[in-house]
Amino acid sequence: MEDAGSVDTRNIKLPEELLQLTERLAASVHHRWVQQRLAEGWRSGARIEPKTPPGQVYASENFAAIAAAQKITDFRCEYVGRLPLAKGYGTFGTYHVAGRDYRS
Repeated sequence: MEDAGSVDTRNIKLPEELLQLTERLAASVHHRWVQQRLAEGWRSGARIEPKTPPGQVYASENFAAIAAAQKITDFRCEYVGRLPLAKGYGTFGTYHVAGRDYRS
């Protein structure tokens, strides 16, 4: 069932400048939504379930892209490849989230 406000964009090709703008607009809307949830007492966090070593933090491509677009420097996201998700749900483009190394 299609949402009344949804549009099929599979065959729409946009110039790179507009693609960047749409990513920023989407990030802005998401940021406002997050701020509203935090004001309501929600806690933030990113959760995906690839098979990861204990103590490691991983994030999605979307999370890494938003962090890069907002020029966040508190941490870095390094692409590690497509990791298997739990329960056989396929693979997922995954980034390792690590503290920024200020020594370099």
